[in-house]
Amino acid sequence: MFGLKGIPLYILIFLGQVLQVMISTLRVIFMNKDRKALVLFLTFFEYGLYVIIFSTVLTDMYADPFKIVVYIVATAFGIYGGMIVENRMAYGYTSVQVIAREELTGKLGRALKDKGFGVTIVEGRSVDGDRRSILFVQLKRRRVPEIIRLIRETDPTAVVSQSEVQSISGGYVR
Repeated sequence: MFGLKGIPLYILIFLGQVLQVMISTLRVIFMNKDRKALVLFLTFFEYGLYVIIFSTVLTDMYADPFKIVVYIVATAFGIYGGMIVENRMAYGYTSVQVIAREELTGKLGRALKDKGFGVTIVEGRSVDGDRRSILFVQLKRRRVPEIIRLIRETDPTAVVSQSEVQSISGGYVR
């Protein structure tokens, strides 16, 4: 590649492969979110990098097998980096379900509403017959740490689960 050999070539393979795999991770995430134009754009760069990097690794690979090791290590780092980028972007929506003690439901619901969360409350019972409330909240993923902190401050014993939401229509989401 570009007449490079040794350490400069390894660095180029490493950086190129990390970038390619990070783009691949983001492409899959946006594919699941139905962002067609962005997926098309990312695919173009992902596979452009792939062809260049992979062909560089295969060229004279028996004479310089360390290129394969660099490529494999870079793939692992790229996956890890892609996960970090995706978590920082916190793109999309999530659903948080909270099972709270009935006596704290009003306080928790008001605290969530005061912070701009839309909340739906359903009454229920535990297996032991204890009264519980289930609070459903749909929100932007970037607000998850905020809502978890607020729930823990209000009811430290609450059971909290979170699931990814493909899309939301209607309701109150901020």
